[in-house]
Amino acid sequence: MGGEWATGRLGDCVRLQSGGTPSKSRPDYWGGDVPWISAKDMKSYWLQDSEDHLTELGAREATRIVDAGTTLILTRGMTLHNDVPICRVGRPSAFNQDVKAVVPQEGTDTAFVPYLLLGCKDRLLASVDSAGHGTGRLNTDTLLHLPVPMIPLEEQKR
Repeated sequence: MGGEWATGRLGDCVRLQSGGTPSKSRPDYWGGDVPWISAKDMKSYWLQDSEDHLTELGAREATRIVDAGTTLILTRGMTLHNDVPICRVGRPSAFNQDVKAVVPQEGTDTAFVPYLLLGCKDRLLASVDSAGHGTGRLNTDTLLHLPVPMIPLEEQKR
């Protein structure tokens, strides 16, 4: 049946949001209850918590918070030379600038997004190049131009 689906680009289905890293010199930004996701936390499909936490102030002023269920993908880090971590947050969470939130466009189901990415994982890994100091990089333009099947919403939900 997959042959019946048109092919589009990932950017037709989703948009990417960047995170950020609050200044470590601002103790009022750190040590709160907001999970702050970085590469070291992205070891399982569902993330319920993180090693580091922000205060509400730190999250509001220096990064962004995504809703529970949002898909995250690592786009910069040494891990990318071996794997492309893709996960979902189990609760509202903030994330650093090496991670992108993958937010569905209209007509794309939130729960389908990670499976779409996981189905493309080999191609994503093959797209990784090296940034400064040998750090792995998954270019966001490359990511958004990745060919994907345009699956109807009803089928995505099934």
